Amino acid sequence: MSANNSTDIIVKGSIFLEREEDDYPDPTTLPSPTQEPRIKEEEVILSELVPGKYVSTTARVVFLRAIEKQDSLGTKMIFSGILEDSTFRVPFVSHRISYPLIRNCVYKFQSAYVHEFPSDRSFLLVITEYTKINPKDIEDFRVFICGMRLRSSPAEREYKEKIRAKN
Repeated sequence: MSANNSTDIIVKGSIFLEREEDDYPDPTTLPSPTQEPRIKEEEVILSELVPGKYVSTTARVVFLRAIEKQDSLGTKMIFSGILEDSTFRVPFVSHRISYPLIRNCVYKFQSAYVHEFPSDRSFLLVITEYTKINPKDIEDFRVFICGMRLRSSPAEREYKEKIRAKN
């Protein structure tokens, strides 16, 4: 563990700074999604996340673990891990442990909060009680593997076109 209370996680050649549980934002301090009739959020790819906003995105769970977090009510379990699509990887925490996430499965997250750490301007996707999680039946999950490619696959181009057509 380094001096700044974090560790490095290496996932497929990428290094992610894993933060101590104390660094994670308390979900009670996050702004709540709009209380007016829900306007369907625009679905974004992970490379287009906007800090301080609730977003909808579809991503694959790359790394996942359950951790204990201490808060004012005591100890609770949360999920921590890394999500990716073809454009970006982002760490996440999920306070909805009643919904089991599975490594290498693809999910659509509706109303997930994008938190920005002020110290290094990195992002964290926070899955709160407001977030809807829907598993996606994907034939070829390679569309959701982040990596530098010279040419995109036909499945990836089709997925991106569907996202653009929805927006």
